[in-house]
Amino acid sequence: MALGRTIESLCRSLNNLLEHLHQSFFFYLLMQSNRFVSIGTYLPSAMLLAGNFTIMAIALWMRTGYYPETKPIKPKGEKASAEEKAKPSNIAERRLALPLSLVAGLHLLGLVPLWVFNNINHQYFTTITYIVLGVNVLLPLSLAAILANGLGVSKPLIPQQYHLIKSFSLLLLGLSLSTLATLNFSLSFLIGLLCTPLSFVTRLQGPAPARLATSGLGLVLLNLLSPPTVLLGVCWYTGISVEMVLTEAAFGWDVWGLWTQVVVWCVWWPAWLIGSVLLGSSIF
Repeated sequence: MALGRTIESLCRSLNNLLEHLHQSFFFYLLMQSNRFVSIGTYLPSAMLLAGNFTIMAIALWMRTGYYPETKPIKPKGEKASAEEKAKPSNIAERRLALPLSLVAGLHLLGLVPLWVFNNINHQYFTTITYIVLGVNVLLPLSLAAILANGLGVSKPLIPQQYHLIKSFSLLLLGLSLSTLATLNFSLSFLIGLLCTPLSFVTRLQGPAPARLATSGLGLVLLNLLSPPTVLLGVCWYTGISVEMVLTEAAFGWDVWGLWTQVVVWCVWWPAWLIGSVLLGSSIF
């Protein structure tokens, strides 16, 4: 009878606890045996980071549709009508084809390292990481040269298209991180912090020496925040080998169905790559 009462009490206590926590107990961080942190306390920080990208994307979208340029000059003595005064100074037609294609293509490109790191032998993980590190240096500069100069592939991009590329990229990043925050708060928060500089990265204008120096320094700093560089830095700081980390990541993908690598290679890496392309285009 005592054992039966104990089991019944445990079931009732668990049921009451689930009811008290609205059946979402995994949203509460248990700090001590009698103290926890509610989701309403820690989730806004990740949402603010994700909202930063979404707000910037909307601002860029609005900017690409309206440029406050100089109005047409009227002959002397001719006054503008009320309708002309009410119209915006300049309405720009958005050229969406190339920006959408570029953003979608770079996000699909993330499937390549995702497949490689989950299918090759574990003894090649360290080598592949350094290869990806080299690709991160060359690929943005190559794409930036094509976009800035055309190089026979396409016409050089206009400023509006650069803004659209950044807008679409930040919009996808913000939506992905805000959704991820409700499922994996720590991953969303860390990636949001590492991607924060992408909100301020753009194609620079101005004198060539200053533009080249600023762009070069910015690319160096961005490369320090790339996924493979962050992985190598964390492994060096903790003393854990890259091979062990990537082996456990591949095991989690194959056995547990973890989506961490999908977020890294299909969300974080494409967004970082687009930011590097935008900044690299200032060199050409």
